[in-house]
Amino acid sequence: MPFINFAELKAAIPIEDAARALRLKLTPDGDEFRSPCPHCDSDNKRAIKITPGKGFYCHSGGQEASGSVIDLVKHVRGYKTLGEAAKFLLEEFGTVDSTVHSDSTVTVGNKRATVPPEQKREPTRSSKRETEFDAEAFRKKLKYTGEVAALGFSEDDAERFDIGFYRGMVYVPVRHPNGSISGFIGRDPETGELKLPPKWLEAGNVVPLPRRTA
Repeated sequence: MPFINFAELKAAIPIEDAARALRLKLTPDGDEFRSPCPHCDSDNKRAIKITPGKGFYCHSGGQEASGSVIDLVKHVRGYKTLGEAAKFLLEEFGTVDSTVHSDSTVTVGNKRATVPPEQKREPTRSSKRETEFDAEAFRKKLKYTGEVAALGFSEDDAERFDIGFYRGMVYVPVRHPNGSISGFIGRDPETGELKLPPKWLEAGNVVPLPRRTA
Protein backbone atom coordinates (compact mmCIF):
# COMPACT_ATOMS: atom_id res chain seq x y z
CA MET A 1 0.00 0.00 0.00
CA PRO A 2 1.48 3.40 -0.93
CA PHE A 3 3.10 5.37 1.88
CA ILE A 4 2.13 9.00 2.48
CA ASN A 5 4.79 11.26 3.95
CA PHE A 6 2.82 13.28 6.50
CA ALA A 7 5.66 15.73 7.12
CA GLU A 8 5.89 16.70 3.44
CA LEU A 9 2.12 17.05 3.24
CA LYS A 10 1.98 19.39 6.25
CA ALA A 11 4.78 21.54 4.86
CA ALA A 12 3.28 21.76 1.37
CA ILE A 13 -0.36 22.65 2.11
CA PRO A 14 -1.25 25.80 4.09
CA ILE A 15 -3.92 25.02 6.66
CA GLU A 16 -6.09 27.94 5.51
CA ASP A 17 -6.12 26.48 1.97
CA ALA A 18 -7.21 23.12 3.35
CA ALA A 19 -9.95 24.88 5.31
CA ARG A 20 -11.28 26.38 2.09
CA ALA A 21 -11.14 22.98 0.40
CA LEU A 22 -13.27 21.72 3.30
CA ARG A 23 -15.76 24.53 2.58
CA LEU A 24 -15.32 26.03 6.03
CA LYS A 25 -16.86 29.50 6.36
CA LEU A 26 -13.77 31.43 7.41
CA THR A 27 -14.00 34.78 9.18
CA PRO A 28 -10.76 36.78 9.61
CA ASP A 29 -9.85 37.39 13.26
CA GLY A 30 -6.58 39.34 13.36
CA ASP A 31 -3.88 37.00 12.07
CA GLU A 32 -6.20 34.01 12.53
CA PHE A 33 -9.48 32.71 11.16
CA ARG A 34 -12.65 31.54 12.88
CA SER A 35 -15.22 29.13 11.48
CA PRO A 36 -18.20 27.01 12.46
CA CYS A 37 -17.42 23.30 12.78
CA PRO A 38 -19.70 21.26 10.50
CA HIS A 39 -18.72 18.13 12.41
CA CYS A 40 -19.46 19.42 15.91
CA ASP A 41 -21.66 22.51 15.90
CA SER A 42 -22.45 24.46 12.73
CA ASP A 43 -24.25 27.20 14.73
CA ASN A 44 -21.17 28.34 16.66
CA LYS A 45 -19.42 30.66 14.19
CA ARG A 46 -16.22 30.72 16.29
CA ALA A 47 -15.96 27.00 17.08
CA ILE A 48 -12.79 26.48 15.07
CA LYS A 49 -9.71 28.71 15.36
CA ILE A 50 -7.19 28.41 12.53
CA THR A 51 -3.73 29.91 12.87
CA PRO A 52 -1.81 29.99 9.55
CA GLY A 53 1.58 28.35 9.82
CA LYS A 54 0.65 26.61 13.07
CA GLY A 55 -2.59 24.63 13.24
CA PHE A 56 -6.17 24.60 14.44
CA TYR A 57 -8.19 24.28 17.63
CA CYS A 58 -11.86 23.30 17.96
CA HIS A 59 -13.66 23.65 21.29
CA SER A 60 -17.12 22.65 20.12
CA GLY A 61 -19.11 19.45 20.44
CA GLY A 62 -18.19 18.83 24.05
CA GLN A 63 -14.66 17.74 23.17
CA GLU A 64 -11.49 19.55 22.21
CA ALA A 65 -9.62 18.85 18.99
CA SER A 66 -6.43 20.40 17.67
CA GLY A 67 -3.40 19.74 15.51
CA SER A 68 -2.02 20.14 12.01
CA VAL A 69 -3.64 20.48 8.61
CA ILE A 70 -4.10 16.69 8.48
CA ASP A 71 -5.75 16.67 11.91
CA LEU A 72 -8.10 19.43 10.75
CA VAL A 73 -9.28 17.34 7.80
CA LYS A 74 -9.67 14.26 10.00
CA HIS A 75 -11.76 16.20 12.51
CA VAL A 76 -14.01 18.10 10.10
CA ARG A 77 -14.63 15.14 7.80
CA GLY A 78 -15.05 12.71 10.67
CA TYR A 79 -12.39 10.32 9.41
CA LYS A 80 -11.18 7.53 11.69
CA THR A 81 -7.53 7.71 10.65
CA LEU A 82 -4.98 10.34 9.64
CA GLY A 83 -4.30 8.28 6.52
CA GLU A 84 -7.82 8.93 5.25
CA ALA A 85 -7.35 12.67 5.90
CA ALA A 86 -4.00 12.69 4.09
CA LYS A 87 -5.56 10.94 1.10
CA PHE A 88 -8.24 13.65 0.95
CA LEU A 89 -5.55 16.34 0.83
CA LEU A 90 -3.64 14.56 -1.93
CA GLU A 91 -6.82 14.20 -3.98
CA GLU A 92 -7.67 17.89 -3.49
CA PHE A 93 -4.24 19.41 -4.03
CA GLY A 94 -2.25 16.73 -5.83
CA THR A 95 1.07 18.59 -5.53
CA VAL A 96 3.15 16.39 -3.24
CA ASP A 97 5.29 13.51 -4.43
CA SER A 98 4.96 11.53 -1.22
CA THR A 99 4.90 7.82 -2.05
CA VAL A 100 7.59 5.18 -1.80
CA HIS A 101 7.59 1.53 -2.77
CA SER A 102 4.81 -0.55 -1.24
CA ASP A 103 7.26 -2.88 0.49
CA SER A 104 8.48 -0.04 2.74
CA THR A 105 7.47 -0.10 6.39
CA VAL A 106 5.74 2.84 8.01
CA THR A 107 6.38 4.13 11.50
CA VAL A 108 3.75 6.40 13.05
CA GLY A 109 4.55 8.48 16.11
CA ASN A 110 3.28 11.84 17.33
CA LYS A 111 0.82 11.79 14.44
CA ARG A 112 3.59 11.72 11.82
CA ALA A 113 4.46 8.95 9.40
CA THR A 114 8.10 8.63 8.45
CA VAL A 115 10.17 6.46 6.17
CA PRO A 116 12.90 4.45 7.95
CA PRO A 117 16.32 6.10 7.46
CA GLU A 118 17.55 3.40 5.09
CA GLN A 119 14.57 4.02 2.79
CA LYS A 120 14.97 7.79 2.49
CA ARG A 121 15.93 9.01 -0.94
CA GLU A 122 16.75 12.40 -2.37
CA PRO A 123 14.06 13.57 -4.77
CA THR A 124 15.01 13.14 -8.40
CA ARG A 125 14.96 16.00 -10.87
CA SER A 126 11.84 14.55 -12.49
CA SER A 127 9.98 14.31 -9.17
CA LYS A 128 10.86 17.93 -8.42
CA ARG A 129 9.34 18.94 -11.73
CA GLU A 130 6.14 17.11 -10.82
CA THR A 131 5.69 19.34 -7.76
CA GLU A 132 6.03 22.57 -9.74
CA PHE A 133 2.94 24.62 -10.48
CA ASP A 134 1.31 23.61 -13.77
CA ALA A 135 -0.62 26.61 -15.08
CA GLU A 136 -2.33 24.64 -17.85
CA ALA A 137 -3.55 21.90 -15.48
CA PHE A 138 -4.72 24.51 -12.99
CA ARG A 139 -6.64 26.46 -15.65
CA LYS A 140 -8.58 23.32 -16.60
CA LYS A 141 -9.83 22.97 -13.02
CA LEU A 142 -11.49 26.38 -12.98
CA LYS A 143 -15.30 26.32 -13.18
CA TYR A 144 -17.94 28.93 -13.84
CA THR A 145 -20.03 29.20 -10.66
CA GLY A 146 -22.27 31.63 -8.83
CA GLU A 147 -19.21 33.08 -7.12
CA VAL A 148 -17.79 34.06 -10.53
CA ALA A 149 -21.14 35.42 -11.74
CA ALA A 150 -21.39 37.55 -8.57
CA LEU A 151 -18.29 39.44 -9.71
CA GLY A 152 -20.08 40.47 -12.91
CA PHE A 153 -18.54 37.98 -15.35
CA SER A 154 -20.72 36.21 -17.88
CA GLU A 155 -19.92 32.57 -18.61
CA ASP A 156 -18.52 33.50 -22.04
CA ASP A 157 -16.28 36.22 -20.60
CA ALA A 158 -15.07 33.95 -17.80
CA GLU A 159 -14.10 31.28 -20.32
CA ARG A 160 -12.45 33.82 -22.61
CA PHE A 161 -10.33 35.34 -19.85
CA ASP A 162 -9.65 32.05 -17.99
CA ILE A 163 -11.47 33.14 -14.82
CA GLY A 164 -13.07 30.50 -12.61
CA PHE A 165 -13.80 29.03 -9.20
CA TYR A 166 -11.72 26.32 -7.49
CA ARG A 167 -11.26 25.20 -3.88
CA GLY A 168 -13.22 28.06 -2.36
CA MET A 169 -11.53 30.85 -4.36
CA VAL A 170 -12.23 32.76 -7.57
CA TYR A 171 -9.02 32.82 -9.63
CA VAL A 172 -8.02 35.48 -12.16
CA PRO A 173 -4.93 34.97 -14.36
CA VAL A 174 -2.04 37.42 -14.55
CA ARG A 175 -0.56 37.67 -18.02
CA HIS A 176 3.10 37.70 -19.05
CA PRO A 177 4.01 40.52 -21.50
CA ASN A 178 3.88 37.93 -24.30
CA GLY A 179 0.21 37.29 -23.47
CA SER A 180 0.64 33.94 -21.72
CA ILE A 181 -0.45 33.16 -18.16
CA SER A 182 2.25 33.92 -15.60
CA GLY A 183 0.21 33.02 -12.51
CA PHE A 184 -3.22 33.21 -10.86
CA ILE A 185 -4.49 35.54 -8.15
CA GLY A 186 -7.19 34.06 -5.93
CA ARG A 187 -10.02 35.99 -4.26
CA ASP A 188 -12.05 34.68 -1.34
CA PRO A 189 -15.72 35.38 -2.26
CA GLU A 190 -16.73 35.78 1.38
CA THR A 191 -13.96 37.97 2.78
CA GLY A 192 -12.50 39.57 -0.35
CA GLU A 193 -9.07 38.39 0.76
CA LEU A 194 -6.56 38.10 -2.09
CA LYS A 195 -4.03 35.29 -2.40
CA LEU A 196 -0.97 35.73 -4.58
CA PRO A 197 0.59 32.73 -6.33
CA PRO A 198 3.57 31.11 -4.58
CA LYS A 199 5.77 32.05 -7.52
CA TRP A 200 5.46 33.64 -10.93
CA LEU A 201 6.18 31.48 -13.95
CA GLU A 202 8.88 32.49 -16.38
CA ALA A 203 8.08 32.99 -20.04
CA GLY A 204 9.31 29.51 -20.92
CA ASN A 205 6.91 27.78 -18.52
CA VAL A 206 3.58 29.47 -19.09
CA VAL A 207 0.27 28.79 -20.81
CA PRO A 208 0.32 30.18 -24.36
CA LEU A 209 -2.33 32.75 -25.17
CA PRO A 210 -5.01 31.03 -27.30
CA ARG A 211 -5.47 32.36 -30.78
CA ARG A 212 -8.64 34.40 -31.04
CA THR A 213 -10.64 34.73 -34.22
CA ALA A 214 -12.26 38.00 -35.19
